[in-house]
Amino acid sequence: MASPEPGDASPSPTASDQPSIAAGNWTTRPALPTPRTELACAVAGGKLYALGGFNAQAAPIGLLEAYDLATTTWTRAADYPIAVHHLGLVAHKGALYAFGGHTGTQVFVATNAAFRYDPATNAWTPETTLPRARGAFAIVLFGDEAYLVGGTDSQRPGSSIYAVTDVYNLTTKTWRVGPALAEPREHFAGAAAQGVVVVAGGRMLTLGSNVGTTDSLQAGATSWTREPKMPSARGGIAAASWADTVVVFGGEHSSGTHDEAEGFNVTSRRWVEYAPMPSARHGLCAAAAPDGLHVVGGGPQPAYTVSGQHEVLLPGVSTSSSG
Repeated sequence: MASPEPGDASPSPTASDQPSIAAGNWTTRPALPTPRTELACAVAGGKLYALGGFNAQAAPIGLLEAYDLATTTWTRAADYPIAVHHLGLVAHKGALYAFGGHTGTQVFVATNAAFRYDPATNAWTPETTLPRARGAFAIVLFGDEAYLVGGTDSQRPGSSIYAVTDVYNLTTKTWRVGPALAEPREHFAGAAAQGVVVVAGGRMLTLGSNVGTTDSLQAGATSWTREPKMPSARGGIAAASWADTVVVFGGEHSSGTHDEAEGFNVTSRRWVEYAPMPSARHGLCAAAAPDGLHVVGGGPQPAYTVSGQHEVLLPGVSTSSSG
């Protein structure tokens, strides 16, 4: 596994803080037809959808491809209205909802666009625009709401990095401001498990500023709770939940990419180590399906590299580490 970057100044864990071990089982599935990085994915109606990102020419794309979980085949669906990367995507009641992201290649500029995709009509329609343009944020579906946490307005010196949480009600089509993080960060990820939102990792615009910071938000809470840090400080990650655990995949640092799969268990409030990803990469996406946690795309090296890798983790049961 790749070593954490020194940007996370947390002390080494003691034996009692060592994560549990839950090896899990990885399988390889048909590759994403269009290799890409900094994409988003979600599962709806028996299909895994992969949206946006950078292609092999380092150009932003609005491509939507769908993987049928039953037939294990990929097909192309309707293109997104804009070419965008570092966006957020959730599935709710059979539809997809896409938010924000960055446009551009060398200079990233965030968008406040939001769209809904209906698989039955294979068409995108506009949703209520975001209160602020943002990309590289963590997005979590929590009940009927999508939580957009952190992120940036661009990716260049002087960019604004957010701590604010904007919450979109997918039924009423309205936005509200949720609890802010204790400090801003971007290129991180999150998911919800057992009624708890968890966000972890990220950075502050540079690969050397990776953190393992982990925060949770209970239903109805007005502030985030600081949790034990993720064992590997990393940004450019993806996350999805399985039972009572939010699992974080991949990431990058200044000299390479991560293969770690580490989960935060919301019941024990401890981290769990899974078998490493078969292919280390960053800028990947992850989504939960009945057969396991699908991890798709990403870059095998930092910056503009792409992959079509499609791997699935079936998490195992955690046991105490010998530490």
